[in-house]
Amino acid sequence: MRLRFFGISLGYFMVLLDTTILGVALPDLRRDFGSGTAALGWVVNGYTVAFAAALIGGGAVADRFGPGRVFRYGTAAFAAVSGLCAAAPSLEVLVVSRAVLGLAGAVMVPASLAIISRLIPAGPERVRMLGVWAMTAGVSVAAGPLLGGGLVELAGWRATFLVNVPIGLVTWWLVRGVRLPASPVRVRWVPQVGAAVLVACLAEAITGRSVIALGVGVVVLAWLAGSQRTAFSILGEAGLVRWFVVGGAVQFLFAGLLFVGALVLQEARMLTPVETGVAFLPLTVPIMVLPLFTTRVRRAMVIGVPLLVVGAAVLAAAGERASVLPAVGLFVVGVGIAFTFPPLVAAVTSAVPAARAGEAGGMLNASRQVGAALGVASMGSLPPGWAFVLAGAVVLAVVPLVAPRRVRVA
Repeated sequence: MRLRFFGISLGYFMVLLDTTILGVALPDLRRDFGSGTAALGWVVNGYTVAFAAALIGGGAVADRFGPGRVFRYGTAAFAAVSGLCAAAPSLEVLVVSRAVLGLAGAVMVPASLAIISRLIPAGPERVRMLGVWAMTAGVSVAAGPLLGGGLVELAGWRATFLVNVPIGLVTWWLVRGVRLPASPVRVRWVPQVGAAVLVACLAEAITGRSVIALGVGVVVLAWLAGSQRTAFSILGEAGLVRWFVVGGAVQFLFAGLLFVGALVLQEARMLTPVETGVAFLPLTVPIMVLPLFTTRVRRAMVIGVPLLVVGAAVLAAAGERASVLPAVGLFVVGVGIAFTFPPLVAAVTSAVPAARAGEAGGMLNASRQVGAALGVASMGSLPPGWAFVLAGAVVLAVVPLVAPRRVRVA
């Protein structure tokens, strides 16, 4: 069981590593392909948008065909496509390959949550294991900038993709024996595809400022709301919508911070890739260490989300100046994320039956990736100070959603 859980966590590590390791490689990519900031944003968002668009369907597929099988196939695809990314001859090919990589990751993440939900009954043990699973995310966040910086200095940006190949092979070997029955819940393919189109249109409308994408997204949203309400009945269960909104807002700040921070540190402050990874340690270390403890804190999100607002305010005040303020802001944001994400995942997975855990996990991660795409696009188009003002305002707006709710007694 421990080896299987390690394999699940390692696969999750690989998927999230791909979102953080690339940040310090962006300047090297710019030099190699001669691209602007907008194009670099699509190298990040090509993965993020595809990941977000397919997560809901990926969760339903994991529930229907068995999370163990889906996780294995997704792992094999992720390792193979990572090799294609490393061999990309142009920026356009890299963006497309990153999008395919996002599709592979989109079936792995909800499948991993579904495996944990089915193997471990609801209760303190599951909460503890989810804390370990969340800590894996923290390790990937911490390792990404440092590992990416070392690989870029050693062999260039292509090495940041090649590292996924051995990780994927080890993951596949560790989970090869996971056999879980398929769920009788039928996949409603039409609304799943509709939801994917909606997410993609939303991201394109913001990142590409496309009126056409916005119009198509509005039409698809109206159709889903009018004719496919029962297909997404899970949204109304146990108040899940508010958790999805919180997840998206927090990821808006986090993804935008990694994108803007890497460019500022390397191009404004002239740090090397390795030095950039070290500069991110005040952010990444709390995310790596604290989840094992924050899962035991009652109402941890009530602490975490306001801390994120404070951290964004400190970073906004720091701007591009070389002082102690950026490190303080990064540390506060890191602590805030550690107090927010583990209990957020636990709240969502414990609110639905085990047979629908993959779908719920897919929706949570889809909301987070939509927030990430919007954060990169929005914050990347602003000066650093104003970018963090915007991010702080977005997170501030969801503070009421994590406040304790009073139960009315009739």
